[in-house]
Amino acid sequence: MTRFCGLWALSFFIPSLAMAQPPAEPEPQLPSAWLQAESFGGGSYRASGDADFNEFELGRAEVGAGFREVGLGGFVLNLEFIRSASAESLFGVDGNSLIARAKHAFAFADPDLGPGKLRVAVGLIHDPWISTLEAGYRIRAMRPTASESSGLFDTSDLGASLDYSLWDGLGEVTVAWTNGEGRNQNETNTGKNATIVASIRPLHTKLLGSDAILGAHFIWRDGSVGQGFLPNHRLGGALTWTHRRFEVGAEIILADGSARRDVPSQLASAWADVDIVDQWLGVFAAFDSHNLNTDLDEASKLGISAGIYTDLIARKDAFSWRNSDAPQAGLQRLRLALHGRTDSYESQAGALEGVPGLSDIYQINLTAEAAGLLF
Repeated sequence: MTRFCGLWALSFFIPSLAMAQPPAEPEPQLPSAWLQAESFGGGSYRASGDADFNEFELGRAEVGAGFREVGLGGFVLNLEFIRSASAESLFGVDGNSLIARAKHAFAFADPDLGPGKLRVAVGLIHDPWISTLEAGYRIRAMRPTASESSGLFDTSDLGASLDYSLWDGLGEVTVAWTNGEGRNQNETNTGKNATIVASIRPLHTKLLGSDAILGAHFIWRDGSVGQGFLPNHRLGGALTWTHRRFEVGAEIILADGSARRDVPSQLASAWADVDIVDQWLGVFAAFDSHNLNTDLDEASKLGISAGIYTDLIARKDAFSWRNSDAPQAGLQRLRLALHGRTDSYESQAGALEGVPGLSDIYQINLTAEAAGLLF
């Protein structure tokens, strides 16, 4: 009887201890106003056929500012610095200077609505597919997503988008209505691009003391580009598994119309990066296969990237897989990476038809990535 009474009393005491535990630390809140900066630079050595070339380059430089009133809305303005002419151009602005252009410039409203969060943005907005892939994508300095580098998607466009996220991001749908010409072209026809991106994140677990999130993402686009109403249709999907110390992902895109040509194409890519020694040593690899014209044989471009990196400064206390316009609170990074890349072309995909080796490129890079939230 005494043992029974003791167990009975303990059954009340244990829950009371659990209830008395201090609450978990809340996630850092996004700032109401911010200024951020990011740059990728370094040196590269490229070999193609019997020729080689080396240079110092600035792969990316961006500054951004914004304001957000929680539950109401705000604005975002991001500027990027690019060369004023492409590699094939004879001249640009003041030779081939680095010039600034708008990458994102929009106002948004994000009121709480029902069980989820609504966000409406108008202006030069994010491409919803690129934005979804880059949420948690940590190797952008060494290799942009294949969807971006292939030219099948631009990172932003003029238009409007509506995003609704349910149950803390478990499900999310974005609908965008844009010109379809990207951030560096005016609209040239009366058609508009309709894009729907849907994400589900069915598995959210703790691993090595941090969140590990499995996500499945889907893209559908119907649109046109150019004065001839060339098709700009996309259908595809991606799987991602993200964590503070690693990410694994893969995507496949079916495209009708690319590079302002009325041809069908297909893109498949996969990537992975892992912090082997937290902050001090990481490795990554990425593979992509882009069939430039599925109506032809031997029309694919193959790319492989791999390398190592070290983070001299790495604050990832607010790692987030959420697709947010505001920067991650506390995200600061100074990373050095040594990596290589090879691009090979099949016979119908090279710069000169039938001579694929003319375009094959082997590249070694030393890249420095600096990113931080200034306030």
